[in-house]
Amino acid sequence: MSDRNAARLLAAARTLSLRTLEREALDGPIFPTTAALIDYLHAGLAFSPVEQLRALFLDTHNRLILDEVLCSGTVNESALFPREIIRRALDVNATGLILLHNHPSGDHEPSEADIRMTRNLARGLREINVTLHDHLIIGRAGWKSLRAEAIF
Repeated sequence: MSDRNAARLLAAARTLSLRTLEREALDGPIFPTTAALIDYLHAGLAFSPVEQLRALFLDTHNRLILDEVLCSGTVNESALFPREIIRRALDVNATGLILLHNHPSGDHEPSEADIRMTRNLARGLREINVTLHDHLIIGRAGWKSLRAEAIF
């Protein structure tokens, strides 16, 4: 098998794996720290070379409306303001959301900027009756729930 064919086969296998994990994680109500959801997010983000900020927009039954990459950044930051996330939540009629991003460094500890933005976002979302269920940070070696850490 040529290197090109092997690469195509590996890419197809990765796509199939992600689709399977996605179906398991996002089919039905979503809860921020279920094993299926963490597996799906880790597979898609843990080894990305750039930081990505994503949101899972949820309906009143915590079912997925939209899984969207809100922005991609550099190797150590992505910039998106809470007002843009709030606007998107309103656009898709979300009543809840799970925010998540990766740290390409592999570390899953929140930065001061992560904490500040999460608190500002949670405050803004409360004003429009949208629940921020969690903000998850995905690293190569693990993940961190800012809700579980009582950061917001």
